[in-house]
Amino acid sequence: MDVRTATLASWDAETTAALESSEPPVQDTLLALWDTARRRPHMAARVRAFLDGAPVEASWTGFETEADFQAYVDGYSLPGLLLTASLLAPADPGAYESYVRGCRDLIEGWQRSDFLADLCEDADNDRIGIPRDELARHGLKFEDLRSKSPACVPALDHVVRAQADLAETTLAGCRSLPARVAAEHRPFLDALIAVQELRLGAVRREGGGVLLHDTGPATLATLRVLARQYRKARRYA
Repeated sequence: MDVRTATLASWDAETTAALESSEPPVQDTLLALWDTARRRPHMAARVRAFLDGAPVEASWTGFETEADFQAYVDGYSLPGLLLTASLLAPADPGAYESYVRGCRDLIEGWQRSDFLADLCEDADNDRIGIPRDELARHGLKFEDLRSKSPACVPALDHVVRAQADLAETTLAGCRSLPARVAAEHRPFLDALIAVQELRLGAVRREGGGVLLHDTGPATLATLRVLARQYRKARRYA
């Protein structure tokens, strides 16, 4: 068992014990989680779903197919998002189901964009978030990206554009998500979606160059989004 997997197993055991205990834990993070789970009983199941999926994140080094990427999103990324997003969800069961579908669209687009923006760092850590079969369609292999050869960049331009198209499609599917929550929570979700759109735009502009350096949205543009949504949020304070 490697260090990441061993650490995760230890944290899983500590978290499970804390949530099942009637006594508040001493550790601050677990205390906050313990208290939240008592105020919002559904959280215990959300935490369990996230911990069950976390080994996938600890061990992955790449995806063979798009289906493998989708399984990663369902098993790890979505449960991770719902740890927070479920606290904002509408109470009506019918509305809740459509809300979760919107969250699924958000996290798929977000995760795909992350894998593109972080490709430089991930390649250094022997992790490639673009499916192998998608790379192969453009004459590339995992090993090509890990070597960071500039010769990969022209073909990778096409891969990045195709992956960005997929991310944009799923982000478009979640743009109605803020309207599904209470008004005071909408600025938060608006900001979350807008920042992901900015990041995806930065990835598009960089193209295959994402392999050579980390890529992110312009700081000033991000601050404008956050400031605008902060002003909106203050109306509900």
